[in-house]
Amino acid sequence: MRPDQLGGFRTPGDVQQHPSKDVVVFSTTQMDLEEDTYLRHLWIHGDGQLARLTEGDMDHSPRWSPDGSSIGVIRKEPDEKAKPQLAVRGRDRVVRMLTEFELGVSELAWSPDGSTVAVVVSEYIDGFEDDDERARAPRRIKQPAFRFDNKSWTYNVRSHIWLVDVDSGEATQLTS
Repeated sequence: MRPDQLGGFRTPGDVQQHPSKDVVVFSTTQMDLEEDTYLRHLWIHGDGQLARLTEGDMDHSPRWSPDGSSIGVIRKEPDEKAKPQLAVRGRDRVVRMLTEFELGVSELAWSPDGSTVAVVVSEYIDGFEDDDERARAPRRIKQPAFRFDNKSWTYNVRSHIWLVDVDSGEATQLTS
């Protein structure tokens, strides 16, 4: 194998079975050597057919709604400054972006009735107005927990659970 061949490999993961048990959706990760990034696509397999499910290049964490009519995904738009957000793909095959959180969404789970989606959302807790001020500020770390969260240097960020209404996109913070 040569290094230039690494971009040809797709690694599957995060397989989710449809409630009817006859279809699965899963993500793949692939290197884009020219852009020096990773591409994440969603695929669907059922009735012996395999097809790409969404058009985004940064889609992951697919989750079927309880009735199997929709799929919730975490999608990052191509904009360099965009953060991953909750999107839902319905029966009409249209993907609707439901959230616009400053630091994005990292996980999702459907409510049993399919009317809401719980998402994990991070927020700054340092009180700074913008990223420039945040980057210049001195850091005083008084607790070691920032090193044990598997997210690197996140001393100034905390995560909360929000509930997002699937129809309206209205979000309500559940934890503080």
